[in-house]
Amino acid sequence: MLGSVTRRCATIREVDRNTRRGFAVARFGLYALTFLASAAGSRPLPPGQLALLAGLLALLCALGVAPTFPRASVRLGIARIAAELGLTFATSLLANPSITWLLYFVVVAEAFLAFPLRLALGIASAGYALAAAAMLWWIGLLQLRQFVETMLSIFTGFVFVGTASHMAASQWRARRELETLTAQLREANQRLRAYAQEVEVLSAARERERLAHAVHDSVAHALTGILMGLQAARRLLTKDPQAASERLSALEEAARQGLEEVRRAVRNLRPISLDRKEGIKALEHLVAEFAERTGLEVAFHADGGNHLPEPVATLVYNALQEALTNAARHGRASRVDVAVRVADGQLTLTVRDDGAGASAVTPGMGLEGMRRRAEAAGGSLRWQTAPGEGFELVLTLPLPQAVAHG
Repeated sequence: MLGSVTRRCATIREVDRNTRRGFAVARFGLYALTFLASAAGSRPLPPGQLALLAGLLALLCALGVAPTFPRASVRLGIARIAAELGLTFATSLLANPSITWLLYFVVVAEAFLAFPLRLALGIASAGYALAAAAMLWWIGLLQLRQFVETMLSIFTGFVFVGTASHMAASQWRARRELETLTAQLREANQRLRAYAQEVEVLSAARERERLAHAVHDSVAHALTGILMGLQAARRLLTKDPQAASERLSALEEAARQGLEEVRRAVRNLRPISLDRKEGIKALEHLVAEFAERTGLEVAFHADGGNHLPEPVATLVYNALQEALTNAARHGRASRVDVAVRVADGQLTLTVRDDGAGASAVTPGMGLEGMRRRAEAAGGSLRWQTAPGEGFELVLTLPLPQAVAHG
């Protein structure tokens, strides 16, 4: 029982200010009225009994102004109510019962304000029994009618005070729960706004990074091919003007396509070559265009099927762009071998050139961004090189089950 009410037990000091003030006025007013009636009434108490009454009322006042008990200390709260009941009973045995029976209302009101209904009813029942005992002490069974009338009046008063106090406590608890829920909702709303701002910042950063990689993949590849084609056309101008003119026409088309690639990247679409060609055919077309623009010898070999699903197709296409661009721009290669293999539920792209190679490679935006995208798709991107041995790039990506078994 005590364990079940621990979380709900309160004290008078926890109730709203107006209820506290009204209860305090009623409490101390009744105490003062009891003392004055016993000291200057029709039958004043002797000095010794009056002093004892003053002591009892002082103890009741002390309990009324005692510090608030912790809500978890329900046993201490019950002990406090029990002490008030005992002091009230002693006071009602000593002073005029026509006034002291009102003191029980104080205990009943506090019980219904501070405790759950079942416990408050138990306290009120105990108070009613003590009030009946006090009335018997003063009136006795010889005046049974007066005793019954008095106890009915006390019972009516208990019902009224208990109901009013319970309603006040219920309203206060409901208001406190509403305030708590409102504060929690306000805090949750603030956290949600903060999270939304963080997501917005992260999304913007990721979008900027994605656009940077997309533009790098398309622009760098296109410009590298155009630059090398222009260099070849310049060499042909004096030897074969007709061939140079044809080369320049091809470069003009490549520049136009590169511009379309940039626009497409900004619009968050996949490379335009993938719209014109499908899967492996798009890779083969990319290799042929690159060889035509740069004059490099590029061999292409594919094994295992033609269709490539998204996002595998875009990742492979961009990785091949990056590898070809690096071979022409940095590797000073004359030949590039490209192999695509689809087997065992995965795709492997291998690009190897016969360029100068290097003792170490510091990956730039292209390689590093491609590696992150490959890892995000569950695959990997690795490369190796050595002085005089060219450069090799290997991309591995898992394929959807339907494609892997198709």
